[in-house]
Amino acid sequence: MLHTKRWRFFAVLSIVGLILLILVKINFISITIATSSAERGKIFDQNGVILATNKKVKALYCTSNDEKLSNQDTSNTLAFFNQFSNEFQHDISAEDIKSQLQQSCKKQTTNDIPLYSNINERELTFINKNKPNNVIIKDEWIRYYPKHEIGSQLIGYVENDLNSKYGPVGKSGIELQYENDLKGKPGKTLIFKMNNKKFLWNIQKVQKGKDVQLAIDSKLQQKTEEALRSQIKQIPDAKAGYVVVTDVKTGAILTMANSAVFNPNTLHTHVSSKNENIKSLSQNKAIQKLKYGESYVNMASTIKPLTILIGLNEKLFQPEDTYLDKGTFHYDNQNNITNAPGTPTGAITPRQAIINSSNTFMTAKVALPLFNQNNGNIEKVAHIWT
Repeated sequence: MLHTKRWRFFAVLSIVGLILLILVKINFISITIATSSAERGKIFDQNGVILATNKKVKALYCTSNDEKLSNQDTSNTLAFFNQFSNEFQHDISAEDIKSQLQQSCKKQTTNDIPLYSNINERELTFINKNKPNNVIIKDEWIRYYPKHEIGSQLIGYVENDLNSKYGPVGKSGIELQYENDLKGKPGKTLIFKMNNKKFLWNIQKVQKGKDVQLAIDSKLQQKTEEALRSQIKQIPDAKAGYVVVTDVKTGAILTMANSAVFNPNTLHTHVSSKNENIKSLSQNKAIQKLKYGESYVNMASTIKPLTILIGLNEKLFQPEDTYLDKGTFHYDNQNNITNAPGTPTGAITPRQAIINSSNTFMTAKVALPLFNQNNGNIEKVAHIWT
């Protein structure tokens, strides 16, 4: 009897499964999961000034009912964008658009392909009148940077990623380093469609990204960038410059300026090979995605001014004292500390040690004396730095 009941159960289950399969094949029923992107968290300076936020705009997308675009759809899209570009003097090349369409097809994504964003009223009128059927207009959120070029190296930028489920992705600076906090979580909706009737179930709520507040002072950042550019103009053959201003009491970074600035607001507007040139300016290696866990960032030579300050505070040397930098410093008869170029700089003062980024001075005049002064107690030495 038990065997018969099991047989009947599996028979019924098989029949139901077959019926469902047939209904799916003839498009009588369908089950899909739709995602809605989360609002990205904002970035503020120490005074609450917004450095990065979100702005709702209209955007152009290329779409297709098939798994990939037909040749006719591609041709229509390219012809339209050529007309659109000429009408409004936009720098949109047919090759850039074609490349974007081809990349999407190679990745076999069924997502709509982003082509142009932040459409104004005049453009919208033209688009509605001339666009082909496979080009659609959608409302979307874009990243907006109210300060434009100011702090661009520090803040970074975001970019649409066809592989991302979370919308725009941080590609440099703070946007990249705090990507996991800023991006939030997308909403998910299960859509059951039967005979042209839709039934929706929310299976995951949208979670807005977390805001990030920096120690940066945006007004001081602007003044620092202006002073840096002014100095570069006055120095013959100077091609680049960098400035970091820290609070000597807390170690907080108040400004981080780079002479190569860019406007991140231009990157989301449309597909362009020229954007790659702008992106190359944004590779500030002082701010990267953390590789060693949330608690560790290699400070490199940015710690040297603070090292000199500690040496002065601890009376290890005086401002005019000199140290003979031979390029290499030996200790414990087995360990070597060398300068990055490996060359000696001769007799140098603490000030010159910062200018020349002397590794040997920092070790011989600060690190070892502090270590010996505290009888090798690492905790006591570390306390001095905090």
